[in-house]
Amino acid sequence: MMVACLLCIAGGIFIARFVPALFPVDEKSTITIPPIPWKSSAAEPVEPAAEPPAITAAVSALTPAPIGSDLTSLKSRIERLESMQSRTVEAASTALATAALVEAAQTSRPFNSELAQVEHLLPDSADVAALRTLARTGAPTRQVLAADFSDAASSAVAAASKPAANASLVQRIAYAVSSVVTVRRVGSIGGKAADAVLARAELRAQDGDLEQALTELGNLPVSARDAMKGWMDRARSRVEIDRGLANIRASSLRALNASLAAAQ
Repeated sequence: MMVACLLCIAGGIFIARFVPALFPVDEKSTITIPPIPWKSSAAEPVEPAAEPPAITAAVSALTPAPIGSDLTSLKSRIERLESMQSRTVEAASTALATAALVEAAQTSRPFNSELAQVEHLLPDSADVAALRTLARTGAPTRQVLAADFSDAASSAVAAASKPAANASLVQRIAYAVSSVVTVRRVGSIGGKAADAVLARAELRAQDGDLEQALTELGNLPVSARDAMKGWMDRARSRVEIDRGLANIRASSLRALNASLAAAQ
């Protein structure tokens, strides 16, 4: 046992003394371990990452507006829609009532009730007010007036050829014959004679142009014009009715189109 211990001690002395000389260490091959930097264990503050602009805008868009503002806006829109709907319904009702009035007034019968319906919807219309008197009686149609023109014109020719108080016997006899059998020129005839004026006026009346027929009849002699007075009065009534109806219809259609355009 002692021998083993002495051998171990002797071996250690040998290694320490002779190994460095036998196996020198190359200093260039020495491995240098760099020092490890020391960091504090305390956690450093980390700044939060900024949100992308797109996400920020999306979140802002999803943020609800104040409830009071929404209710006010919704109420305003509902009131505006109700107002436009009311105007459209009123304009449509007026257009329908006007169509019924036009249909009734185109006949020869009175049209009081149809005019009253339109007047209820258009209380301030001057054209409606102008038709009140005519609505109680109506007026012959243009076709009826054209058919009645011939008899009235024959009476006008006879009145125009009536001899004066100092006329000769021959003139009086010719007038008596003409009052029984009236011969009247027709067609487009030039001149200012009563039969020529009546012929041109009759052509206008047959074409439905009562306005121009009345203009022609204004050139008749007084006696012939007096004989045509009944026909001319009825023709003026028809012209006045048709003019008023045209104005009322145009006004109602403008109002309807405007209300429909506003509702879109």
